[in-house]
Amino acid sequence: MSNAIRISRRRALRLLGLSGVVALGAACAPISTSSPTAAPPKPTEPPKPAAKPTGAPSAGAATPAAKPSATQAPAVAIGKRGGKLTVGRRIDLFNFDPTNFALGNVSMTNSLFDVLALYDENLKPQPRLAESWDLAPDGMSVKLNLRKGVTFHSGRDFNADDVLWNLMRSQDPAVGANTRVLAQTVARAEAPDPYTVIFHYASPNPAPFELLHLFYVLDRQSADDLKTKGVGTGPFKLAEWRPGDQARFVRNEQYWNRERPLLDEVVLRVLPDQQTMSANLETGTVDMLSYPAFTEVARLKDHPSLQGISAPPGGQVLNVLMNVTQPPFDNKLVRQAVDWAVDRQRIGQVAYSDTAAPMQIPFPKGIVGYDEALNSHATFDLERAKRLLTEAGHPNGFEATVQASSSIAIERAQAAQIIQADLAKIGVRLKIEDPEAAVYRQRFLKGEYQMAVHSSNQTNKDPSTIFGALQTYSPTNGSTQYKSEAYSRLIAEGATTLDEGRRREIYRQLGQLLVDEAFVLVVCERPLINLAARQLKGARISHDGFELFGDAWLDR
Repeated sequence: MSNAIRISRRRALRLLGLSGVVALGAACAPISTSSPTAAPPKPTEPPKPAAKPTGAPSAGAATPAAKPSATQAPAVAIGKRGGKLTVGRRIDLFNFDPTNFALGNVSMTNSLFDVLALYDENLKPQPRLAESWDLAPDGMSVKLNLRKGVTFHSGRDFNADDVLWNLMRSQDPAVGANTRVLAQTVARAEAPDPYTVIFHYASPNPAPFELLHLFYVLDRQSADDLKTKGVGTGPFKLAEWRPGDQARFVRNEQYWNRERPLLDEVVLRVLPDQQTMSANLETGTVDMLSYPAFTEVARLKDHPSLQGISAPPGGQVLNVLMNVTQPPFDNKLVRQAVDWAVDRQRIGQVAYSDTAAPMQIPFPKGIVGYDEALNSHATFDLERAKRLLTEAGHPNGFEATVQASSSIAIERAQAAQIIQADLAKIGVRLKIEDPEAAVYRQRFLKGEYQMAVHSSNQTNKDPSTIFGALQTYSPTNGSTQYKSEAYSRLIAEGATTLDEGRRREIYRQLGQLLVDEAFVLVVCERPLINLAARQLKGARISHDGFELFGDAWLDR
């Protein structure tokens, strides 16, 4: 990949004339109704490894990963060693729980913790704590060959018991892990020896790396206070946290990759507002801004000392949700009328400062299920929208309410205002409600709304995660309340079918169902963009929107 800024398609060149680092290929966090800060009781002793299973995959099973040595560096150019990276951000750390994907934690997670395998920019899994793996040909299990010589920041050795404990913790509903739905795909796990773990599935799993890529390993013996400390095996370890002010991470000298990290330390500074953040970046007080306002990205696009760092396209998308149990949105024709009346291009231009490509299905180009015709299904056509409303029995329109929480993201409220103006042209009188984040979240989870402006994550990985882990698209308890036998059947087939050609057809059919039933209107991509000094090299943003500093270095 080139080193040009990657935002999305053609508007990358139009907006960010900032040469920069291309991100490692984003996340959505599955939605949980449980408290994300709870932890299971600390075990009195670690789980005992089980006897070797009789049906374990053979060493020659499908697509084993390469086995780099414990000191082998990734295929990334070595930069300068040393220096301090200072990151300005609007939000403080929420806690140190790596299974809680709150926005405040995106700079912390991959610094303090490691995963079993990590997707690269091409969605190819790369070894991390699992140095290789063996996939069973029937898709019913994966054998993980764990890296030896890895230690936690506490000094304790990492082994298979830690993987088993972290799996059980992620499956525990009391924890509220964002990975719980993915973790529940594992019906049984065992450790035939201290450096081998086997995950067994209840049904064929065509996408086992969806979990492994987000399987952050927490030290089970240091998990009693995740509100103030986090102990993992990552490239950095926590040195200091002053809530509301800053967190400081220092190089883990015992990191399993002896050539990483390159930085001496990473400092996360909480700054009071966007103007202060931008001023600190322009003066060199901070080296990077974590997810600045899109207006600032546009304003600073030509700054000679700055660059853009972005996640792969499609990691988050903006949606309009319509509750199918709330009249008049129980009528498919009404939902279709709204679809044709939404000016996606204008929302991308205004709410995202012309950085967001319009979308109409929840998977971007290059992902299983993408279909160009479906992605341009509904143009902005007010006459067609009026005809659909008339056919639905609403020739004079109707009144409705849309939820859009600006406290979660200001662009949601901006998008709602554009939608309000668009629908007024076809007689729909839309009232905007702007609840606080906690209120909005409860209404979303319970489906207590007529319309809502919402964002979905994890839309640029395997589509089984979109339909299996996001409440927006759940076939059983989706926030729009949409249910159908065909919808449930297609989702189940896609999640258990190994044949790639058949999966493409299944997800094409799901895309067709989505645009026809129109209970979720995909509006546009929500780009994940950071601004940074040009001296910063090697920093990346994952498919999940998490910042990766393990390969970062400062050219100064």
